[in-house]
This record gives sequence, C-alpha cells and structure tokens, in this order.
Amino acid sequence: MTSHLPETIPPPSRSSVEESARTDPNSLYVHCRVCPKENHCCYRAPTIVVLPQEAKLLIERTGRPDLLIAEGDGFFSIKKAPGEPCPFLTEERLCGVYHIRPIDCRSWPLTLNISANPEEQLLEDLGCPPVQQRALSKGFEKASQVILSKIPEKYRRKFTELVHRDFKRDGIRPGLHESAPQNGSRP
Repeated sequence: MTSHLPETIPPPSRSSVEESARTDPNSLYVHCRVCPKENHCCYRAPTIVVLPQEAKLLIERTGRPDLLIAEGDGFFSIKKAPGEPCPFLTEERLCGVYHIRPIDCRSWPLTLNISANPEEQLLEDLGCPPVQQRALSKGFEKASQVILSKIPEKYRRKFTELVHRDFKRDGIRPGLHESAPQNGSRP
C-alpha cells in the first residue's frame, strides 16, 4: 500500500478503517470507496480546509508540514494539485489520517452556508453521488451539523470563505445547494 505518509507512520489497514467507518456517524466510507475518481472529493476538491489545531495534529502525527499550505489567520489547506488525490489518500482509497482527518473532510459533502452558522441549513455538494442519489442519512446530516458546530466561532467565517472560494471558480466543482430540511424525505 503506497501513501505519502512517512514510513514510520504506516497508513491504516483496510480492516481498521472499515471497522471505524461502521461506527463513525461522519463516515460515508461505503460510498466513498466505490466513488468514481471524477466525483471523489479527495480527488476533485481544490481546497481541503485545515483548522489551526488540526494542522498542528496532522504535522505532529505525520511529520509532513510540507503537505500543508498556509492560508492566513492560522488556517491551512492540504497541498494538492487539481484532479490529483489528497496526499493522505492511499492507493487503496483509504484515508491515511482517518482518525485525525479535518472537519472539512468529516462533514463533506455537507458544509456551512455563507452565514457560517451551523444551526442554519447546511449546503450540499451537488457533485457527490450520495447527494445526487439522496442517500445521505439523517444521522450523517446530524453528525455533520454537530461536527461543524465544533468549529470555534472565531474561525467559522474564515473556514466558510475558504470552502466557498472553490465554488466561485468556473469548472472546478459543481455548485452547492441547500440541503433537504432535517425532516425531509431522506432515509
């Protein structure tokens, strides 16, 4: 299994990620592991936002500060070329930092709307197959809302600006739209 992680920190095994994913309410692993490359957010996301405390943890655990780009105000993004996979994604399409992955990854394909208020309706990534198939569970939506609410209020505006800047660029990602209401028709 090849990964961009240093040899001293082996990527997680398929069984450990699958076991974690079964009990993690913020996991779409069952969808992501078979998602086509052109739709897979780990490939097509130009900006994967990393909060200051997440950056510190990623650097401590991976020893790879070179995989982060400073975005100002203590924020970072994961360094990757458009269309290339996240450097933490293994050849088996497993997240090499699954247990410490950023909030942006944990909540995706849902994110804060431009008001940056996690109590308001979230936005969905229209390019995500589970969104297109209306396959996001209410449990995933609620877990995403909870994880997004953990972003300290002082960071929410910058987080939102970084996420939304991608959607202002032509042809990089499909747009966002408001998610179905919590009492909507989702399973």
